[in-house]
Amino acid sequence: MKDLKELQSRNRILVLNTYLHQVQKEARQKFKVLREGPAWFDARVCGCAALRKLQQQSSKMKKIKMISKKKMTAAKQKKKKKKKKQQLREQNRKTRMSARLLLLLLLLLLVVGVVVGALLLLLLLLLLLLFSRVLLLCLLFIKLLLLLLLLLELLLLLLLLLELRSFI
Repeated sequence: MKDLKELQSRNRILVLNTYLHQVQKEARQKFKVLREGPAWFDARVCGCAALRKLQQQSSKMKKIKMISKKKMTAAKQKKKKKKKKQQLREQNRKTRMSARLLLLLLLLLLVVGVVVGALLLLLLLLLLLLFSRVLLLCLLFIKLLLLLLLLLELLLLLLLLLELRSFI
């Protein structure tokens, strides 16, 4: 619909331009004929009137052209704004998707860390049962360190999850 209106306004401008050129041509011819005629003063008066009429018509044409230019620039700006909004929406969607993927990756890391930590603790517990008391104390110390590291890992991952959750 907008394209149809633009075409109609352009056609109107073209018609007015051709009309203006015709009027200019006729006025020049009349002025030339009148100028060459015997009554020079009358010819000058008629020529001035024709030129005045021509100037009025050309000023109308200029106004029409200015209005059409303003409409076209407004339409271009509207299109630019629409395109910018669409790009922002697309960029926001991409950042949300990447944040979700990062959240899933952190959850996977959390699960893997917990499982591996639990398996290591079970392995150390089995080793404690199998070996002597000196090794038992060393392994108990290592077990406590691993347990602390596992808890620290869980705490950090939970903090990251909360941070990402607030971001999404």
